[in-house]
Amino acid sequence: MISLSLYHLQQIDSRLQELEKELVLLQEPLLEELRVQEFSRSLEESEKKWKELERLQKAAELELASLETEKKDAEKKLYSGKVTNSKELLQLEKEIQQIHKKRENMDEKILDKMEVLQEYKNKISLLKNELETSKTHLEAAQKNREKEKIDLSNQMTGLKQKREDQLNQISPELIALYLSLIEKKDGTAVAKVENRVCGGCFIEIPESLIQKARSLQLTTCSSCGRILIV
Repeated sequence: MISLSLYHLQQIDSRLQELEKELVLLQEPLLEELRVQEFSRSLEESEKKWKELERLQKAAELELASLETEKKDAEKKLYSGKVTNSKELLQLEKEIQQIHKKRENMDEKILDKMEVLQEYKNKISLLKNELETSKTHLEAAQKNREKEKIDLSNQMTGLKQKREDQLNQISPELIALYLSLIEKKDGTAVAKVENRVCGGCFIEIPESLIQKARSLQLTTCSSCGRILIV
């Protein structure tokens, strides 16, 4: 009977340890939380890149406008009739051609930037949708996790009360022996004998010890020292 009481105590303690481990695991970040962080980071980076591209596009548009003004001024000067020197006229025509080439290049760059901006705009829109979806999933997962925590806490409260009740049925000397074995024997103070083998060290138990354990006397394994129960 003594060994059985200690065995029940060990079952309670083992279950309490399992619940404590489960509670520790529940403190780890949720997969949904990691996804929210990932989408938030990607969204922030994409918006930052989009703003930089927008700034560069505006700068390119200002440069294009400046080239357009420069071109108009050169054409006005060319066709005003005020310039009659052939070399100056040729220089103006060359300058206008260069400006025109620069405008074409700038137009192409602006179009390229517009395409990239649109791509980022689409990407940002997609990321915002994915982020909102992930936040919804995270909220649901957090609610489920809180329910799990409450359930585990309630189980632990019940088991702790059972443990106290069980301890009240065992003498202080046996409790001290049990706690000592728990510490020395990897958390297993009481081993069940199955097929004449100790469940703690897996060594065969002599028949005399098995009979002693069956008679509900306090019996320990001759090999590992754990309390035996049949």
